[in-house]
Amino acid sequence: MSAAPPPPPPPVPGPYGPSGAGQHGSPGAGAHSAAGPAPYGSPGSGPHTADQHTGPNPNSGSRTGTSGGGIGSFFRALLDLKFEQFVALKFSAIIYVILIAYFTLIWLAAIVIGIIAASQGSGGLLILLPALFLGWIPALICILLSRIGLEFLTAGIRTAINTGKLVGR
Repeated sequence: MSAAPPPPPPPVPGPYGPSGAGQHGSPGAGAHSAAGPAPYGSPGSGPHTADQHTGPNPNSGSRTGTSGGGIGSFFRALLDLKFEQFVALKFSAIIYVILIAYFTLIWLAAIVIGIIAASQGSGGLLILLPALFLGWIPALICILLSRIGLEFLTAGIRTAINTGKLVGR
């Protein structure tokens, strides 16, 4: 029986993620290594390597306007006339919470209106019962559509950021 070869050394992290075989421009880059082609779906088996999906580098300049700096960087991003920094990524969560509260308040207002109408006399239950038991459905649909819209917005912005990074290489 022959002994198994020793495992390769762990990758050394660099400024753009872990270095090692499989990176563009490094020895061993590409789909083939000394042991033959890598299995389908394994790291380094295609044009995309794992280090490309590690996320933004905290040391590089970010175009999102979400880098640190507090309120000064926010106003700098807000008044950026070239639109190189994106403010929407910072506020998409806040906008979503506000929309959830807004649609919930509309549903609760419909319930209150139904209670007032029911206390006034005839026909009030025809307003109260649907508002109470079915009023959450339009609110939920509006919240869902708001979420989808915000996801499209942030996906478009992230695509623009990543495309800008690729062009900059």
